[in-house]
Amino acid sequence: MGTKNFSSANDLITFSRASGGTALRRVAYGSELVTNGTFDTDTDWTKGTGWSISGGQATHVAGTGSNLSQSVSYGSAGTVYALSVDVVSISGGSGSIQARSGGTTTAKTISSLDSGTTVTLIYGHDGLNTDVAITTGAGTNITVDNVSVKEVLFDQGDLTLFNHPAGIPRIEYDADGNVLGLLVEESRTNLLPYSEDFEQSLYVKDPSVSITSTNNLSPSNENNATLITVTDSQRIYANNTSITGVVSVFIKAGTFSNFKIKTNTVDLVTKTVSAGTLEEFPNGWFRYTSEEATLARFFQIQAYPNDSYLLHSDTGTYYIWGAQLEAGAFPTSYIPTDGATATRSADVASIPVADFGYNQSEGTVVVEGTQYESSASISRFVELYGGGTGSGGSLSLGVYQDNSWIETYNGDVLNLYDVKVSGERQKMASGFDSSGNTFCGDGNILGTPSTSSLVNPSSVSLLYVGVHWAGIQQLNGHIKSIKYFPRKLTAAQLQELTT
Repeated sequence: MGTKNFSSANDLITFSRASGGTALRRVAYGSELVTNGTFDTDTDWTKGTGWSISGGQATHVAGTGSNLSQSVSYGSAGTVYALSVDVVSISGGSGSIQARSGGTTTAKTISSLDSGTTVTLIYGHDGLNTDVAITTGAGTNITVDNVSVKEVLFDQGDLTLFNHPAGIPRIEYDADGNVLGLLVEESRTNLLPYSEDFEQSLYVKDPSVSITSTNNLSPSNENNATLITVTDSQRIYANNTSITGVVSVFIKAGTFSNFKIKTNTVDLVTKTVSAGTLEEFPNGWFRYTSEEATLARFFQIQAYPNDSYLLHSDTGTYYIWGAQLEAGAFPTSYIPTDGATATRSADVASIPVADFGYNQSEGTVVVEGTQYESSASISRFVELYGGGTGSGGSLSLGVYQDNSWIETYNGDVLNLYDVKVSGERQKMASGFDSSGNTFCGDGNILGTPSTSSLVNPSSVSLLYVGVHWAGIQQLNGHIKSIKYFPRKLTAAQLQELTT
């Protein structure tokens, strides 16, 4: 039969997520699709009432709400694009940047807070030719420049904390550029309505704290990080909303690199914390997470010039970005907000077995991945789904209460085979046919269930990835690789593949 290799999750996986989702990923951009996006001439654009092009910029004068638009020719359906616009100035109202395709419009609001910044909209293309537009309200005065549309090229270019559009799988990397795998998570909500705008009243500043927005590249590779200048150990904080959960924030050293976040000490030079976790990101950024959101002033940062953590009268700087408060026992990926809370929907991924030469009589599946924490007692790396109950059954490889776990399910018969893990990457495998299954985890043969509980190979229709067939019990981790063999491998072969 030969070997068939898939290098992209989009090549093979049927994937859904009803919202955006961030992940650290290599991202580059294709060629420019907009003509005359720098407005060098008064051509190529359809101008609504109140719009004019002059002096290398496009301007709308308040009076009538209208659009400035241009048709754009895209590639194949499912491709992701980035629309960006430099907002030179805006006053008197709001507007939006829009990508419109058939009856579908994806938009991002522009307000006075965006004056002097670049606004970017990431969206998936549905296969129809479309146009891009800047829209305005009747009372809006706005001047724009450098309108750009480029294809997003994944897994090449710079490491970026990228907000993937709905329905786009997230292949995540670590800060050193190593591939972690497909990220599959449960649904979560960022309960802070402003995750990147620290000038909002949500965040209280002591008298000697000053804020400069859009001062430095954030983990998203946009110029939207916030510079904090502080004297006398003064604080920026937010008061508790009476929600039990997890708080996190991205932080980068300026002249100060030592902090107390709430009551915990954080040293960005030694990369150590007294409590909580510190996750490294590129370009000097760290994500600090603490599970102290039930306490007053759950979000509170004090900066110090050295590791003594004593009151001082020095003046110094640091950067923050991406604050998050989640109702849960552990952190998940960052969810950006801008004026309201936001929910990241659960990831659901599956592969029809007809797409990879599945053998209806026997086979072996091998998976490598990492599970971190889960709200459910059970989470799955993969599941061969043959109907769930009755004659078809199912076969799952995953984690059960912090142990490696393999389940055969047929007619309500369960078989669990445990080997202790420590949250590190692990390899698991199962060889199966109509006479029996052999299970292996990290080089250890875990057992062989009775024939009464076997999955029926001929009934299997889908291989679920990181999730139960009902769309629940997400892995909350990374799937590094999945290998399928159209025959049942020997115990020795399973041990070799999982060691």
